[in-house]
Amino acid sequence: MGTFKSVFVQKVKVPLEDLYNGSQGVEVKVRSNLWTRNCAAIRGGAFYINLYQAFIYSLPLLRTSRTLALVVASAIFHWALPKPATTTFQLNLQPGYKGGKTKLKYASNSYDQPEVVFELQEKRHPRYQRVHNDLHTTVTISTEDAKNGCNIDIKTLDSKVIKIRINSIKDPSQGTDLRIKGKGWPIRNAKAVQTADEMDHGDLVVHIRVRRKRGWSLSHECGD
Repeated sequence: MGTFKSVFVQKVKVPLEDLYNGSQGVEVKVRSNLWTRNCAAIRGGAFYINLYQAFIYSLPLLRTSRTLALVVASAIFHWALPKPATTTFQLNLQPGYKGGKTKLKYASNSYDQPEVVFELQEKRHPRYQRVHNDLHTTVTISTEDAKNGCNIDIKTLDSKVIKIRINSIKDPSQGTDLRIKGKGWPIRNAKAVQTADEMDHGDLVVHIRVRRKRGWSLSHECGD
């Protein structure tokens, strides 16, 4: 019996900043209804045990009424579906967790209590997108800045500012990409919990796009 459990699995969307920096005590609630309890029972194997028990208990009633036996079996089955001991959980997110890759499990020592698994997903961010260990962002500049070159400030996920020099761009239709080493996603390892600053990082990829205007010729060359 101890090997059969209900396993609740729930996706949780988390802001990219919280996954990057880490966040303690993020409150989430488990959806516990008839559908999710059935899915959890199937996932952990408890569904079939409950079904067998409901059949055994209702078997004597088949001699008198099949309808009554079915009603009793259904009631016993659904009554026996395990529910989480609590529907509210506090998630402790460590720096560098990745959406789609990280699962947080909360297991009970009691065989009749279900296991709860939270699958972390990344909320869409207005400026950044994570690709493996790299962070990508897009910056749009004017045609004048593209011709003459310019300096830009980029605010990172930990609220720091990176100053970047963009040299003149000869072909504005293509833009340009800049790769900044060590300014991407925190890379977790098997060591003790670290802060984002203490970890190695992937790269920050800045996609520079030019906001074109009338009169700009692709054959023009930019000055230094």
